[in-house]
Amino acid sequence: MSVVTRLLQPGAKGMRRLRVPMKLLLLGSMLLIPLLLLALISARTSMADIASVRSELAGARAVQALTAMAVDLQSHQALTHRGLSGDEEARRTLPAARERISTGLGAVEQTLAAAPDLHKTLAADWQTLRQQAQALAEGKHPAQRNEAFAAHQDAVEALRQLVLRAGESSGLLLDPDADTFFLMDMAVERLIPWAQALSRARTLGAGVLARGDANAAERATLVGSADNLQW
Repeated sequence: MSVVTRLLQPGAKGMRRLRVPMKLLLLGSMLLIPLLLLALISARTSMADIASVRSELAGARAVQALTAMAVDLQSHQALTHRGLSGDEEARRTLPAARERISTGLGAVEQTLAAAPDLHKTLAADWQTLRQQAQALAEGKHPAQRNEAFAAHQDAVEALRQLVLRAGESSGLLLDPDADTFFLMDMAVERLIPWAQALSRARTLGAGVLARGDANAAERATLVGSADNLQW
């Protein structure tokens, strides 16, 4: 008698003593246990996927609100530069642009408040950026146009960094699907720099047109800005 047969012999004797209904119940129980384990694993996987989708959705909303904020700052940057260059029409338009920044700040606050985990991650940097943007919206920027331009540049760059953090912490930049990954890569990493390159060229050009002259440094800067638009 083999070793395997000896090991199975007590079980075989026990099964022969059981009635058919009990045998069927025992076999059903043996099949039910792995099915329950598979169902548990599937449920946990589904819950993890749902949590991941919710996190990405919160990140997408934050990226959208922050990107809109960047556009408002770029518009304010252009109007401020034109106003400091002597463009009266730009000065008249500035109050509306400042109001859009204040509205945008409130929209970002609401978006982050609806995503507690993301808000916790971005809270410190966002508060610093909020104060910086609010100061610009209140006209608290340098009186020299180049310095005011640089202050807006710093705020937009801080927004870009915040968008990157939102994309990373929410999982947007970790999407395993190629199509959505490249879409998120464009929205999170590339959109604001492209928009800022366009805004920079437009702002500097409009300032030169408002003044009616440009020195050598400004002409070189305009040429460099035009080159950047060829990305």
